[in-house]
Parts: sequence; structure tokens; C-alpha cells
Amino acid sequence: MVLDYIIKIILRTKIIIFALLVVVACFSRAIALEGIIVEIRVEGNMRVDKETIESYILTRPGEKYLASRIREDITSIYSHGFFSDVRVEAIETPEGIVLIYIVKEKPVIREVKITGNRKLKEDDFEEVVIVKAREVLDKAKIKANEEEIEKLYQKKGYFLAKVEAKIKEEK
Repeated sequence: MVLDYIIKIILRTKIIIFALLVVVACFSRAIALEGIIVEIRVEGNMRVDKETIESYILTRPGEKYLASRIREDITSIYSHGFFSDVRVEAIETPEGIVLIYIVKEKPVIREVKITGNRKLKEDDFEEVVIVKAREVLDKAKIKANEEEIEKLYQKKGYFLAKVEAKIKEEK
């Protein structure tokens, strides 16, 4: 019983040490990466064209590799609101460093439906609904729209009305 407990502690310790070594190895490789950037690639984009994404990237081929500049690139790409994930892989080659910006695009709204409404006319919603089809999904904008529709109901005298947006993702 005690022996089993000691073995478990030793195994956990070894796993933790191994994990720390992997993290340190990855971190030190990122720090040690030096050289000139020879190529920049963009992968994962489906709707946003490559040239548009490249225009958000400050780093250029021929420049020295700087981790701080890469972080600025990631921030710049995110700031345009089209992507839910951005990461960069740096590959050392004999010629220099190849940067691969891997993006994951946010989904696009295909359709906006108002259901369950029995008290207001559809025209009443046109002035307050700001979420539109073919826009990039923005959950903050959807939340704000829920609140605006609730205010519309309150303005029309329906103080207990609740509005809830439902997002159906298609595979």
C-alpha cells in the first residue's frame, strides 16, 4: 500500500520533470532562433485572401528575426476581427528562417432569423437589428443586439420580454 503510493509519487515527479524539460527546450529554441527571414507564408485562410493577411504582417523577408515583431504581427492580424486563432511557426533552413502564419477564420453569419415574436411587427426590428447575414460572427455584437431588442420590447410596453440569440454552427 505504502509502496504503491511512493511509486505513484515518483512517477508523477518524473512526468512533471519531463514536462518542464519539454517546455524549457521549446522556450530556449524560440529564444535561440536567430537569422534572417527568407520567406513568409500564410496558411489556413479560406475567405480572407492571402494578400490581405500579408498586408497586416509588419515583418518582411530580408529582416532579422525578432520575436517581439512576430508578437506585433499576431496582434495586428487579430485586431482586424476576422480570426479566432493565429499562430506562427518559424522553420530554420540553410537559407534562413521561413515564417508560417497559421490562421483560423471566424465563422460567417449565413442567416439572421427572428423567431418567437408574437407582439411586434417585423418592420419594428429592422431599425434595431445590427447583426447581418454575411458578416463575421462577433459574439459581443450579438449580445449588444439582444439588449437593443429587449429595449425595443420595453419601449413598446413589454417589460418582461426576454431575448436570447441562438447560434447554430453548421459543419
